[in-house]
Parts: sequence; C-alpha cells; structure tokens
Amino acid sequence: YGAQGLMQVVPRFHKDKLKGESPFNIQTSIREGTQVLTDCLRKHKGNSYKALNCYSGGGGSKYYRTVSGFKANLDNFLKPNVRSVI
Repeated sequence: YGAQGLMQVVPRFHKDKLKGESPFNIQTSIREGTQVLTDCLRKHKGNSYKALNCYSGGGGSKYYRTVSGFKANLDNFLKPNVRSVI
C-alpha cells in the first residue's frame, strides 16, 4: 500500500497529518503514526485489537499477535532497566 517511514504510515491516506513533511523523518513518522493510532483507538472505543487492525489496514489477528509480541518484549526490557535508573 506504500507504507513509509519508521511507523509505516501510508502517505496518500494521511496527507492531512503529514502536512508536506517526509514520513522518513523520524519525528514526523512517530508524530503521524501515533496520531493515526490514536484516531483508530478513538474510533474503536479503546479496543486495541480493532485499533491495530484499523492502523494496519486490515492486518487481522496475525498483525495483532505480532504487535502484542513486540509490546511484551518491550515491557520485559523496560521493567528491569527503568528500575535500575530510578
């Protein structure tokens, strides 16, 4: 579908959020991607499965499982490291 940048956003669907900026710019990609995901979460009343499906354009359960796995890995990484910083 032409997804680009760190957050893999499709520029032709989100021109209003990009405002002429490059999706390959990290800050732009994160800002736009989080806005798209926020919009999807609102649309689906906080249901993360439906919101991720919306974000991915219909990735279904496979996409949800993949993202959930990454989140679990990130949580496991952050917990011990955040404690050591505090």
